[in-house]
Amino acid sequence: PPERANDVILLDPRDTARPPGFNILEVHDEGQKDLVVNEVVQILQKLAARLNPESIGPMFEHYLRNALLALIEDPKATLVDVPRMFVDADFRKGILARNTNPTVLQFWEREFAQSQRGQLSADMLSYVISKLGRFIGSRVMRNLIGQAKSAFDVRTVMDEGKILLCSLSKGSLGDINSDLLGFVLVSKIQIAALSRSALP
Repeated sequence: PPERANDVILLDPRDTARPPGFNILEVHDEGQKDLVVNEVVQILQKLAARLNPESIGPMFEHYLRNALLALIEDPKATLVDVPRMFVDADFRKGILARNTNPTVLQFWEREFAQSQRGQLSADMLSYVISKLGRFIGSRVMRNLIGQAKSAFDVRTVMDEGKILLCSLSKGSLGDINSDLLGFVLVSKIQIAALSRSALP
């Protein structure tokens, strides 16, 4: 109805003139960080396993999780930055300078540093990056998930009774990208709903 027109939020990936930002790694409090990383790992594992069930193992999860745990400490980081953690030493150093998680620091400063000395390094880099390339290689998806600031906050949508409409057309996005966006939306809605437990 006309009186609700200003409450409508439209997430349409096909809007290439003004693509709405939708940062998967954006968090609004410290308590959400682990929850968001776990959700993103599960989503990417699920999608990558659909493409090639035999290619997903504990090493993929281990490397991906440590990249995400490092990146989520930087408010400007997005999913597009994951490959940079593995190939850009200066970028990685800047991200780790903000990190205080001892487990994450040990992974990057010791485990990852040691893996750089052999063939394992090249194998692992191509392994992780190839799984993400399908999602971040698409210009439409990169326009959405590559922006540091999201166009809207799901928790605010809930709290203020807004109307959120999302176009997940497989015809324009493709199956995998449509599924990725759908999984992320459902995950964001679930995290926002759980965060409301603090309300009286």
